[in-house]
Amino acid sequence: RMLPNIFSFDAIYRVFYTIATVKLGGLFLHAASLARNEKGYIFTGVTESGKSEISEMGKADSVHLTDELSVVLPVEGRFRTFGTPFWGLFATGGANRGVPVEKLYFLVRDQKTFETPLTPAAALPRLLRNVLNFAKDTGFNTQLFLNASQLLQDVHFTELHCVPDQAIWPLVDAPVS
Repeated sequence: RMLPNIFSFDAIYRVFYTIATVKLGGLFLHAASLARNEKGYIFTGVTESGKSEISEMGKADSVHLTDELSVVLPVEGRFRTFGTPFWGLFATGGANRGVPVEKLYFLVRDQKTFETPLTPAAALPRLLRNVLNFAKDTGFNTQLFLNASQLLQDVHFTELHCVPDQAIWPLVDAPVS
């Protein structure tokens, strides 16, 4: 039974998004996403790691997709990140568009800004920690795991230590090597 208020609707909508996204081969992440020069950047991490702050800093030269919940889907052989109607500190939904994922960052709040490489084995549990999942079905969870594994095979990812401040943008904008 659902109580007639906006929070009940929001909760049901999140469950629907989670199920639909996994069935389409993607993930529904607790993450901020930005589009810069038609490339998508995903910033995921625990609460207070800096996702919303990075979104706020990027407003001047990026398209805000979301500062709270990101949809990541495979489209024509490449993962894309999409704006969602869900928000965090911005209190507004993101742009209604998607862009190819260029990089995925696991945020770590730190005193200076630098990147640390991660192996896929180290990155997978960190990614799964930030995936929304309300299902107990083994088949569904297997598909979610396979989707997460495929994402890590297809996109560049790294651990981003940051304050966060403007020092992140040279790292974000650097070409993938």
